[in-house]
Amino acid sequence: MSVRILRVPPARVLEGVDLTPFAFERGRAYDVDPQVARVLILWDYASLEHVHVRIGGQSVPMTCPRCQTTNILRAKADEAGDFFYCPRCDHIWSGMD
Repeated sequence: MSVRILRVPPARVLEGVDLTPFAFERGRAYDVDPQVARVLILWDYASLEHVHVRIGGQSVPMTCPRCQTTNILRAKADEAGDFFYCPRCDHIWSGMD
């Protein structure tokens, strides 16, 4: 999941989640596993990074193809590319769709 760091965690472990693989910087976005994202958000160290696309030179929120909401999150990319998640309807789709 993509999160934006609001403040850098002072500890290298939060609630048993190892943060040592990350060199977090305030204000930057990172792709992390859902477990890491949950802990960072729970402790107010990060917020979810919502997905925007460029249309006609303007940045607009991405829309879910199923329910048309704009509250879209980018899941961690893999070999197949980016995957997107809609928390409203639980729809998951790839960037290739």
